[in-house]
This record gives sequence, structure tokens and C-alpha cells, in this order.
Amino acid sequence: MAKVNKVELEGKMYNPKVITTKTGKKMGIFSINFASRKVNDNWENQYINVKCFDIDIPPAGTLVEITGKLSQEKYTDKQGHERIGFAVIADEVTPLGQSAVPQAPEMDEIAF
Repeated sequence: MAKVNKVELEGKMYNPKVITTKTGKKMGIFSINFASRKVNDNWENQYINVKCFDIDIPPAGTLVEITGKLSQEKYTDKQGHERIGFAVIADEVTPLGQSAVPQAPEMDEIAF
């Protein structure tokens, strides 16, 4: 059986930025809010980090559709503990619309 690693998500973009990797490649990184759930009468947003190469990224607050692959990554948190996180490596980032949104919490604990 062939293994398939394909992710399709739709959500609002937060904290977009473009960085240059050690090899000189431009990489877009951002988070998207892809789901909300109710916990103890409060709504909690769920975010996932996204990385993309050679793709123009829209501004924060844009509703986007992401198509790509799920990536598991090891990182060290601020307390020095080894952790495992997940990110989507996007093949496509399709803008679906713009909306005003507040800044999302920083997602800086997962190493890009």
C-alpha cells in the first residue's frame, strides 16, 4: 500500500514573515488558525505552523487554503526540554479573502 502524506487546511493567517535559510533560500513562515473548540465554556483556537518555499505569502488576516505535507520536527523548548512538534510544508497557499484579525500568540517555541 502506498503511503500518502497530504494535508489540506483552510484558516486565517497569523504572524507571516519571510526569512533566509542558512543555504540562502527564502522561506515563508506563518501560522494558521484552522479550528476552534469549546473548553469549559471558553473557545480555544487551534493553530499550526506553516513553512513554504518560493511562494508569495499574503498578509496577516487573510483566509487561505493550504495544501502540503505534514512534517514532524524536534525542538528544544524555553526550559531546555526536548519536544516534538508538527508543521505543514506548503506546496500551495491560495488566498480566499481578507479579514481584520488580531495578532495571534507567538508560535516561537517550534524551531523553523
